[in-house]
Amino acid sequence: GVMEVMRQSGLAGQLSRLLAPLLRRLFPQAAGDRRTMDAISANVSANLLGLGNAATPLGLEAARGLARSSPGTASDGLCMLVVCNTASIQLIPTTVASVRAAQGCAAPFISMLLQNHVLPRFTDAQGKFQVVYVKDAARAVLACLGNERAYGQAYNLCQDEIITYDMFFDTLKSVAEPTDLEGLVEVPLTVEQAMSQGVPVPFPAVEQETHLCDNVKGKTELGLVYTDFEEGMRRTYKAFRNVYVQ
Repeated sequence: GVMEVMRQSGLAGQLSRLLAPLLRRLFPQAAGDRRTMDAISANVSANLLGLGNAATPLGLEAARGLARSSPGTASDGLCMLVVCNTASIQLIPTTVASVRAAQGCAAPFISMLLQNHVLPRFTDAQGKFQVVYVKDAARAVLACLGNERAYGQAYNLCQDEIITYDMFFDTLKSVAEPTDLEGLVEVPLTVEQAMSQGVPVPFPAVEQETHLCDNVKGKTELGLVYTDFEEGMRRTYKAFRNVYVQ
């Protein structure tokens, strides 16, 4: 299956060597079993890349290898494997990305502006929110890998800036190319009207939905630094403009 393809291509060995320093500490009882360590490395890598379907058979092979050392009981290594799969970190969070795409985020509004020359304005949105850009989240993951201080800890990943919908739309307009704003029509809508018409409402729209987080722990313990909201929006706009504008 997938594991055999990875072995034949040499990818399994490369992943195993790359992750060996960390995985030897997490699975010391399997450190001398090359095939089991290859399977664990491939399973962890698949989870990091958001490839859940591929991670499942790789995890089963790793579990079989770990079970050989303690038949009939759940060894520490087997329990660790379960924990790694249950609470795995994803560098490419495909599930979250698909949910966000379905519910709407910055990209649908950029598409509306560039392709339809319209932009909604929510007249009664009172919610506030914080954002984190993918690059900053990836840096946070890398800061945790191999960092003993981060073991067993939880960190809020979010910018300092507290954003409202008015700020969001104003910032989007400020980073747009002047030519893209020519003929732009801003459509005032209540949140209820937007939802009934299928217009994305991706962030908290009412005060009761607002949930702001404290990011001090991550900044002090991991040295996390977040991209400025406007700068991140500018980069996002530029990336999607290359897609929508030929």
